[in-house]
This record gives sequence, C-alpha cells and structure tokens, in this order.
Amino acid sequence: MNDELKAHFTQSILDFAKQNVPQAPREAYGSSIMYLTNPDSQFFALENNLRNRSINDKGEMISIGKPLCNDECINMIRMTVQSAMNQVTFLSNFDEKEVDRQSDMIHESICFSLSDGSKYGVPDHFTRSMVVQITTSYARAALKRALNQGERGFWSRIEQNVTSTIVNKDNKKGVIGMFKDAVGLGG
Repeated sequence: MNDELKAHFTQSILDFAKQNVPQAPREAYGSSIMYLTNPDSQFFALENNLRNRSINDKGEMISIGKPLCNDECINMIRMTVQSAMNQVTFLSNFDEKEVDRQSDMIHESICFSLSDGSKYGVPDHFTRSMVVQITTSYARAALKRALNQGERGFWSRIEQNVTSTIVNKDNKKGVIGMFKDAVGLGG
C-alpha cells in the first residue's frame, strides 16, 4: 500500500474515531456536519478514477489501466472542481437552473483547459471526452447535494430534532433538576 493511500486510510480511521467519542448532542451534531460534508473522499475517488486505479478486496490500491491524464491535469481538475465540491456548496440552496449553470461552467472550463491535451497527458479526443465526462459527473453530483436545500434542509431538520430532544429532556427534570445539572450536581 503506498504512502498516500496509508495516509488517507489513517485519516479516515482517526475521523471515524472522533465521531465515536461520547459528546453532548449539539457537539456530535456539529462534528457530524463537518465530517459528512468533507469533500476529501469525493476528491480521492475522482483522482483514482482519472488515474484508473481501484481498491481490491485486500484494501490495496491497484492499477486497472493506463491513467487518463497526468498529475498536472489532475491538479487543474481539482482546482476547477473545488468550486462545486466544497462544504459551502453542500450546505447551499440551489435550484435546478443554478445546478445546470454551474455544471456547464465547469464542463466548459475543463474542455477549454484540455484543448491542449498534450500538456495534460491526454493523447486523443476519446480520452479527453472521458476525462471531461468523469469530472463533470463528479461536479454535478456535488452540486446536486445543494438542490432545493438538499443537505442544508436535512441538517436543519436534524438540528431541530436534537434541540427538541434536549429541551424536552430538560423540561421533564423540572427547575430543580435543571439547576442541579447547571451547577454540576445532577445525575
């Protein structure tokens, strides 16, 4: 297993461990948003798709063909797609028209950048089309996460449920129980 893959899996394990540390409901809610809206796994998948790599049953990264492009191309694509694959976008509120507009901008930007395919290790029109299609698909999927308050609405409902649960639990204790909790005497 190469160092990049080891670092990715180590970070994933650490992130998972952080998620499973007992926390107050609001803290768990906040860290869940950060974890589940982190685009690193999508960038990792996009990069491996462009490099024609996959993970086998043993968890090892294997090559399944010749890479579709070089490192410079992957860096250019990452910089272009970051406008769509980020936590702000995931928690935004886009309509279908905005998703289409931003998808088209990314598509056109990648096409324009790849017009000199030799610079990016993209030898022919077919390979260039594949790179554009794969990249645009990932970007569009990321943009659709914000469609009609997609994730924003989801997290808003979760936050309301957490708040409601905390308030209802505190109300059942009564004033004396809430006071004991506040001064550290509650149980």
